Amino acid sequence: MAGFHLIIVGRFNPIGDNPAPVTRDALAQWHRADAVKGRRLLVSDLANSNTVAAVLSWHYADREAPTPHLITSAAVAQRATGALKVEYQLSLWLLTCVVAAIDRVTLKRGHLGLVLDNAIDLTVEELGQLGFRSGPQADGYGRPYYVVDA
Repeated sequence: MAGFHLIIVGRFNPIGDNPAPVTRDALAQWHRADAVKGRRLLVSDLANSNTVAAVLSWHYADREAPTPHLITSAAVAQRATGALKVEYQLSLWLLTCVVAAIDRVTLKRGHLGLVLDNAIDLTVEELGQLGFRSGPQADGYGRPYYVVDA
């Protein structure tokens, strides 16, 4: 596996012809996560000039008692293909493990949720490969809802 670097916070600003590493919607949501009710993580690939490999952000229920409960963005580098894409997807899976590991409420509920929208740049098949399964529609989301066991 390539060397990866986990960055807790940071900003990516495309310069000139250098396109954003992930889709616009995922990147926009990732940047917004640094606000009052969010957190974000980023993995960069040290073996490939610190290329952004994966981004993930999540929503906290309460700032006083940090409880990430809903992933708001998840994506791997758009240019990645083949074995490199698989490695980047693995790094994204590790980010979901980090989120689950630091959240007592998620551990108590037994899962972490994700609503499939434009900021989730993964197919249903890729979500399945990461361990996500269809979640209960009773949670009140208008779009498909997925959960991963914590």
